[in-house]
Amino acid sequence: MLRSLAPLLLLGLVACSDQGFTRLDNADVWIQEPSGAVDVLLIIDDSCSMAPHQAALGSSFAAFIQWFVTAGIDYQIAVVTTDGIDPSKSGRIQGEIMTPDTPNPEGAFTRAVSVGISGSRYERGLEMARRALTEPLISNENSGFLRDYAALTLVFVSDEDDKSPWPVHDYVHAFRDLKPQEERRILNASALVVDDVSSCPSSAQSSAQPGQRYMDVARQAGGVIGDICAQDFQDIAGQLGLNASRMRNTYFLSSSPNLATLQVSIDEEPIGCDEGVWRYEEALDRRTQEHLPAIVFAPDRVPPVGAQIVARYMDGVPNPDDFCRETS
Repeated sequence: MLRSLAPLLLLGLVACSDQGFTRLDNADVWIQEPSGAVDVLLIIDDSCSMAPHQAALGSSFAAFIQWFVTAGIDYQIAVVTTDGIDPSKSGRIQGEIMTPDTPNPEGAFTRAVSVGISGSRYERGLEMARRALTEPLISNENSGFLRDYAALTLVFVSDEDDKSPWPVHDYVHAFRDLKPQEERRILNASALVVDDVSSCPSSAQSSAQPGQRYMDVARQAGGVIGDICAQDFQDIAGQLGLNASRMRNTYFLSSSPNLATLQVSIDEEPIGCDEGVWRYEEALDRRTQEHLPAIVFAPDRVPPVGAQIVARYMDGVPNPDDFCRETS
């Protein structure tokens, strides 16, 4: 990502006004560059309350995988469960590792995430992820999944909180240690969990529990937090897939803009603020947990791979009433 190229581009960046020309302060420039290869490990709760959630996830494969296909990513997707008691599970990949060459990938995904509901109620998703990706399993039963050159995404799926023995930050460090120091940025983790018990069906509220530890990992590792009890599972699956693929729909500005001057282009083609392609918002930066000025593209209008995105604007204090109006 190239940011704040104003020193190089300043002379050519102007905006018309009734008084003549107004020089713009900033030009933030980005390139849509997803990872070439991604390993995705889904850690799925297999306790007795999970049947409907597994079914919903299985039916959302197209929404989850669309960004990998769009970007032509060399992906691997594998599944482990949260069960640390059954020796046939306990960090061992369940079923096949899915790749772009997998026949009938939708069916394979549905089978893989349908891990059953006979697992331990003592869910240890963080520990099972660690076991799956470290010795001895990663050189034996799980051999071939963790590739040195690939980005790594973890997706925790559960309707209860994690009960692994280590503090959360120890697991985050362990996951980052799977990659060389200079490549730790290529790890992210997401959580599809209960955020608010009241959002779950009344019949499920007695067993549901906020996934605080999983959400903590997601916040520290730049991932998505989704509500497992949400009605629109396709939308959440799409968000998870977008994050896992490293395709981006959110671009953070280098400073606060005067919204009346904000202009956006893709590959030098101006995109009007009224075209439904992008919007301005104070978006959450998942790595810093701060809300920062950003342009956000609609889910169906994400810039394609290799596209150059440019935001030009004058510095100022963002006023929502100024957005999408002509400079005066």
